[in-house]
Amino acid sequence: MQDDSTPRDPLAAKADALEKALAELEAEKQAVAALAAKNAPQIERNKALEKQLAGLSQSERRKVLDGSGLRHISAAPRPIKPLRASGPMTTAKREDAPRKPIAWNLWANAPEVALWEAAALLLDIDPRSLQPLRDGWMAGPGRGPFFEARSFPSDTKSADFDTALSFAERAAKVAGPIYLRTGLAVGMNKRTAQVSLAEVVAFFVSCEWPDIPAPLLALVPTAEDRTAPPVFAVATATESAPEVNDAATVEPVARWQAQEQTILNKLRELGHSPDALPKSEAWKPGVKSEVRAAIGWQGMWHSPKVFDKAWERLRERGEIADKP
Repeated sequence: MQDDSTPRDPLAAKADALEKALAELEAEKQAVAALAAKNAPQIERNKALEKQLAGLSQSERRKVLDGSGLRHISAAPRPIKPLRASGPMTTAKREDAPRKPIAWNLWANAPEVALWEAAALLLDIDPRSLQPLRDGWMAGPGRGPFFEARSFPSDTKSADFDTALSFAERAAKVAGPIYLRTGLAVGMNKRTAQVSLAEVVAFFVSCEWPDIPAPLLALVPTAEDRTAPPVFAVATATESAPEVNDAATVEPVARWQAQEQTILNKLRELGHSPDALPKSEAWKPGVKSEVRAAIGWQGMWHSPKVFDKAWERLRERGEIADKP
């Protein structure tokens, strides 16, 4: 007879415990399999009935559920499970809240805007509503700006913004048609350069860009203005004169004559003799740039080409010339 006080082999005790646990697991699996086999017909039956129920309208579904006494079950379709973000560049859902109206009275009168701001306004988007992309800095210095997709009302608007900004960037040059107000340097980021909003709009009007907001269209002349120039009244004095109220001292002239007279008057205001202009120095803006900036970009100066053509007409007739 074995003595119960004899210590038990630890390895044998471990083997016994594992053997018992495995036997219990096997018995549990068999019980589950037996239960599943027993309930399989009912499970398939319920699936078929749920499928049939899903094909009914909500009112019909409610009627069936009420008739079966299953009032605690919702008659509404099961909610769709939203997709989870799959990567670091996936953006959050766009806000459904109404967007604030654009302060057109401020933007339309701004002396200069960034090129990307002009592209946003062209699409009826407030530039201040665009949220910078948090990973945009990874593109490197002098690139961008980049914005969160959720900042745009739709994917279509986001794509249109990229297209408009790309073509505006191509047109932005020192010589126009969109004049850069900042110095052009190697590697310069044109998208953040300062430009005239009226020039940007004029360029896209010439490209027949659709759905330009009305406040922007007001910055450029209509087709009627371009085909039939209106008449202006300007002082006929050779020198720049103060405001005159006597109608007898002014005469009606065509738009192109008004443009030329304005340039001559502005040259004299700036202290230049139109027929003896100083020659431009290298890497410095000349008299033409000085006059262009002083006149501005509103009214009849809606397009950069207007000023250039008026300047060339005066040069061809010898009314403005460089010092000998």
